[in-house]
Amino acid sequence: ETETNSEKRRRKRRSRWGSDKEKVQLPPQLAAIAATQNLTAAQTKMMLLKLQLQQVSAKLLNPAQHMDKEKMSPSPEPIYDANGKRTNTR
Repeated sequence: ETETNSEKRRRKRRSRWGSDKEKVQLPPQLAAIAATQNLTAAQTKMMLLKLQLQQVSAKLLNPAQHMDKEKMSPSPEPIYDANGKRTNTR
């Protein structure tokens, strides 16, 4: 079966920003608030963006709390040169 040119054009292009499944959905608590307050789509999106901004801000304020210690590579043992200066720094 071959597709015609019009069928190829109608097919949705792949987004480089991720699929709909990968996009963030409203958490259940915010979805309930949005439903009870009859928020518009723009207001709901704004609420989601504010939530994401708060999460990113929290990570920036305390990065050690949000790091996964198991995924980090271990620090190498320090190596010093003849002058006592460390040579294997990042």
